[in-house]
Amino acid sequence: MSAVLARERMDAAPAAALRPSLRHGAFEPAALRPLLDEHGWVVVQDLPCWVGNTELLALAAELGAVRRYGDGHADPKREGASVHRVEAAGGVVHDASGNAMLSTTAEAFDLHTDEAYLPAPARYLLLHCWRADEAGGANLLADVATVLPRLDPWAAEACFRVTFRWSAVEAPILAPLPGRAWPKVRFNVRARADRCAGTAVSDKERYLPEAFLIAAREAAVACPLAPGDCLITDNWRVLHGRTGFGPDSRRLLKRVRVLADESAAG
Repeated sequence: MSAVLARERMDAAPAAALRPSLRHGAFEPAALRPLLDEHGWVVVQDLPCWVGNTELLALAAELGAVRRYGDGHADPKREGASVHRVEAAGGVVHDASGNAMLSTTAEAFDLHTDEAYLPAPARYLLLHCWRADEAGGANLLADVATVLPRLDPWAAEACFRVTFRWSAVEAPILAPLPGRAWPKVRFNVRARADRCAGTAVSDKERYLPEAFLIAAREAAVACPLAPGDCLITDNWRVLHGRTGFGPDSRRLLKRVRVLADESAAG
């Protein structure tokens, strides 16, 4: 599928989901993980939009070690060591490696998991809405548990077997996760090289990511956010994306990632 067709598909959001939600200050922190284990994502409502992002960082810390970025990860849209501003910057902003940062544009994002290019991707992703866009920028979510049934049996099996190069990491799309009914997903077509990591692969295997993406789009639901809403997703289970919005939009989300272990090194 061409990039143009992909963008057209992502410009129209699917129906809004019945979202699992909690109200800030009205639940025990211990309630977060069970809800995430059950649904894969949750919205915390009325999280204060305070200078310093203190409440956002405190909420993230309830889930584990917050990823911190050192000087080697220079980012003009970062606030402090851990919070990234997701907003249209009026032009493409590049990171320290010279790569275009899509989070600084108004473009649609296709469904993906964060940090697919890292050996150990973040476990949880928090997106705190400060300003919403009425006409676009809908958040899209696809639970791997609802993606798998949309794949034919061969493709579902191959997602565990065929490895791909996600920038510097070689791994399959899906991997068994001990103690869980659902597998761990690693997926970002933007980070994937055009070839499989193996040597003997068929054309059918080569285009497996495209088949997985189509299934994820079919499974996607929309999760609208209002100012004060904080969307938390299990990055090992739920793919996320968004529809496009106007380049002059004031839409602003603030993003924080939480690690799977106790190491907060960036």
